[in-house]
Amino acid sequence: MDLWNLDKAAAIFQQVIDIATGTAHQSWADKATLCWALVQSYGSDPTRQTQALAAAEQAYQALTDKARPEDTGRFAFFMQLLGQTYANSGQSQRAETLYEQAIAFAKTSHYRQVQAKALVGQGELARQRQDWVGAISALQTALGLFEDLGARSDLAEAHYQCGLTHQVQGAIEMAQTHFQRAIQLFTAIQAPKQIAKVEAAQLL
Repeated sequence: MDLWNLDKAAAIFQQVIDIATGTAHQSWADKATLCWALVQSYGSDPTRQTQALAAAEQAYQALTDKARPEDTGRFAFFMQLLGQTYANSGQSQRAETLYEQAIAFAKTSHYRQVQAKALVGQGELARQRQDWVGAISALQTALGLFEDLGARSDLAEAHYQCGLTHQVQGAIEMAQTHFQRAIQLFTAIQAPKQIAKVEAAQLL
C-alpha cells in the first residue's frame, strides 16, 4: 500500500482472507478485508466500490463486536481505514464521523500515527468542501505528528495532500514546495508509483 502497488496489495490481502476465513484466525481475515476494501475504493468502478464498502462494513462490525477496552488503539486504526474507504467512495459525511471517532480513540490510547492519518483524511474532506483554513490546519497538525514519528510514507502523503490544497487555492509556489518534499520522501523509500502519482497531480 505505501508503495502504491495497489494490485499486488489487493492480491496479498485476498490471500490472507482466503487462508484465515472460517478458522481460529478469522479476525485476521476481517482486518485484511478492511484493507482490501480500501484498495478497491481507489478504483473508478462504482460497482466494485459498493461491494468493497459492504465487505468493509461487515468486517468492521465483526471486529467491533469483539471489542474490549484495551483494544481502543487498534479500533481507532480500523475506524480510520473504514473512514478512508468511505471518503474514497464519495460518502464524506460518514467518513467525517469515522475520522472524528478515530481521532478521539487515538488520542485516548496515544496512537499518534492513527490520529495523524485521520487528520490527513479530514484535511482532504475539508479541501473538497473548500474549507481551506480547516484543510491546512488538519494537514499541518498531521505533518507535525508524522515528523515526530519519523513515518516517511505517511509524511510524504501529508505533504502531497498539502500540495494539492495549496495548488487548488492558486498558491503554486507553496504547492510545489510540498510536492517536492513528497517526492523526496517517496524516493527515499523507493516508491516510484507514488512519485508518479505526485508528478501527475502537479499543474504544468
